[in-house]
Amino acid sequence: MLEVAPRLADPAREPPEGERLALEYAREVLRGRVYENPVARLVHAPEGVYCQLKRPFSAAYARLAPALAEVLAEREARRVVWEALARRQAGEGALLVVYDERTYHLAAGREVGPARLEAPYLLLLLEARRDRWLLFFQGREFLFFRFAPGLPVLKGAPA
Repeated sequence: MLEVAPRLADPAREPPEGERLALEYAREVLRGRVYENPVARLVHAPEGVYCQLKRPFSAAYARLAPALAEVLAEREARRVVWEALARRQAGEGALLVVYDERTYHLAAGREVGPARLEAPYLLLLLEARRDRWLLFFQGREFLFFRFAPGLPVLKGAPA
């Protein structure tokens, strides 16, 4: 499994070389269905997910591991957003909610803009210790992914 996530504390940063190469690799490997909205482009294949944030950020999230999406209506998506905001407030993880091309709520050490529960919720990323969430508005419904964080790779382990 490969997971490359933006540092939610600074979404405008340039990724380090290794991270950039991993994102390029994920983009090349994943040839799935493409969904796009004003703030992000998402590629979903059985082998994983690649999400490129456009505005107001220049970041990407990639995960090469089995990826199944739940299709949610707006009411269920509101519940996901509400739970993600509550988990962030409880200190359980970092959160990015992008509402449109100009409005977002970033809660990874600082908050920019108010946390809201109204549509369109074009993108939500929750990075918690035990799981990762990705919620993406694809036009009518929301695609919701829940991922386990995976296992760390030990440096220097003998082959």
